Amino acid sequence: MHINIRKFNYKSACEYERFITDDELERSNKFKFPQGKERYILSKAWTREYISEILDIDPKTIKFNKTENGKPYLVEYKDIFFNISHSEDYFAIVVNEGQDVGIDIEKIRCSENLDKLASKAFGPKEIAQLRGITDDNQQRHLFYHFWTRREAVIKCLSKKMANNFRVDVCPNSEVLTDPVVCLPPFDCVEVSDVMDLLPDYTLAVAKKIKETNIGLK
Repeated sequence: MHINIRKFNYKSACEYERFITDDELERSNKFKFPQGKERYILSKAWTREYISEILDIDPKTIKFNKTENGKPYLVEYKDIFFNISHSEDYFAIVVNEGQDVGIDIEKIRCSENLDKLASKAFGPKEIAQLRGITDDNQQRHLFYHFWTRREAVIKCLSKKMANNFRVDVCPNSEVLTDPVVCLPPFDCVEVSDVMDLLPDYTLAVAKKIKETNIGLK
């Protein structure tokens, strides 16, 4: 599995136009604000550039399509899966061979509605852990840690889930790394956390695994 994280530098967007197709460049011109256009160009270019480096092909020859649920995939490489995410200043991509993947990166923000959001989105163990923390900063970090795990799982499964879709991705142990989550009737999903990689950001990656007869670690 390959993971790449980059910081948006909007001044460099024009340098990456050579990586994207004419259609993508035309679509970028429809953005109302320059930063939206530049973010679009960089995201498309970095996706093409990173995948092309792994596959050793020309970035512009990569053909994308989308599933019925809107998840992009590679038309000519059915066994290569990828997913992207971006938040504020950072872009993240994961590429994997053989099994589908999902990635989510989030900027940790101040919010007064964490408990309300948690009650709609998280499982009982996650909610209990969050409510057991009295320090606001620690609670906020753990909330976003759980949130990125949830989003990575949903994106990995290529499903459009309602806002009230609950998934408990909190392992039994106190160490929040590499749990395996079984979500019948879906496949099992392995979730990896990248903690403290960037200040004030959290990131999680989910990967489908073949075994379907195991529970939560």
